[in-house]
Amino acid sequence: MVTPGIGAPGTLTINGIYTQANNGTSTGILDFLLGGGQPGQYSQLVVNGFALFDLGSIIRAEFFGNFDPSADCTTTFGVCDSFDVLHLTTGIIETNGVAGIAGLTFDLPALPSGFIWQVLDLNGHHDLVLRIEGSVSATTPEPASLVLLLGGLIGVGAFHKRRRRSLDQR
Repeated sequence: MVTPGIGAPGTLTINGIYTQANNGTSTGILDFLLGGGQPGQYSQLVVNGFALFDLGSIIRAEFFGNFDPSADCTTTFGVCDSFDVLHLTTGIIETNGVAGIAGLTFDLPALPSGFIWQVLDLNGHHDLVLRIEGSVSATTPEPASLVLLLGGLIGVGAFHKRRRRSLDQR
């Protein structure tokens, strides 16, 4: 198992080739700590070369330091946090000899209701990004909106009542 950072999020830089094997009896695990969405608050593996994974290799993430992913989200729909956990400066990410992350196994922590994980292979297979997104669009009006709506309906009703009286008096 490889964990960038010792007891806290950190960055591990490899100058060369990172290889993660899955030999049937032992599966390679790359483990990241996520303590916030800003650089330095989450673990990162930086590779100045290629990152080669066997099929079934595990990418694991764990929350660190009481991190609450919903606290960083200002909306219930859209991107909350992005973690560029594996960044290559020159080569590409390959899984079982093919460019990309297809065939990797992701072991990610549970998220609060209304949030989902997105696993992204970005920048021409140079970045593996774990992203937390809000998945629920708010459809219920806010209480203040309801008060304004009710006030408007009462006003329209009163206007029509007055208009009807004036027409009846003619």
